Amino acid sequence: MFKKIRDLLLPAECSVCGGNTGSSVMDGVCPDCLKNIEIINADGCRFCGRPVPDSDDVCRRCLRLEVFTDGIYTAAYYKEGIRDIIKDFKYSGKRYLGKYLGELIFGLYREFLENSDIDKIICLPMHRAKKQERGYNQAEILAGYLSKKTGIKKSGNYLKRVKKTVPQYNLSRHDRLENLSGAFKASKKAYGKHIIMIDDVATTGATIQNAARCLKNTGALRIYALVVAHGK
Repeated sequence: MFKKIRDLLLPAECSVCGGNTGSSVMDGVCPDCLKNIEIINADGCRFCGRPVPDSDDVCRRCLRLEVFTDGIYTAAYYKEGIRDIIKDFKYSGKRYLGKYLGELIFGLYREFLENSDIDKIICLPMHRAKKQERGYNQAEILAGYLSKKTGIKKSGNYLKRVKKTVPQYNLSRHDRLENLSGAFKASKKAYGKHIIMIDDVATTGATIQNAARCLKNTGALRIYALVVAHGK
């Protein structure tokens, strides 16, 4: 029990390689592994965040779809390294990893949205049953971190997840849309607002687009999403 509490408060092992992070490193990731994480330096598709050639700002997939976001920005590719960090953050109770992941989100804000007129920061919500099972919403932690860094207020009542959905990653596009149908409910408080929505991982962007649609149907003006990692 003592070791578990100690590891949560003073992470000694790197979440990627298992090596020693050093006594002064509190992010839970050693310097060598930090260097090996592949950060996306160029803009991705402005609707889904998926990497695109330098000459494009919209991917071919989103050209064929109805989209509701005004921009999605992603920090890293979801592959070895960042994948291990996110999994430990989400499933192993290692909330301290939110500091490093939060800095990635903050970097996206500074690069793409610092001069935007943002009213609120929200997280992509979890269903209450899932949140109770896990104990916390990892996206909510990241949203709180960005709020503290920017001074923009965070809201937890602009968007609710009212339907418990199954994980999206093994579903076809059609099944993803069916799975998300009726999943979210937006508050009238979003009316006329410019909003940043935070999530940890995006695969196709379907969940973010569904949430953005609910917010815009309620009268939100602009919806931007900042995401830690995106699959290639």
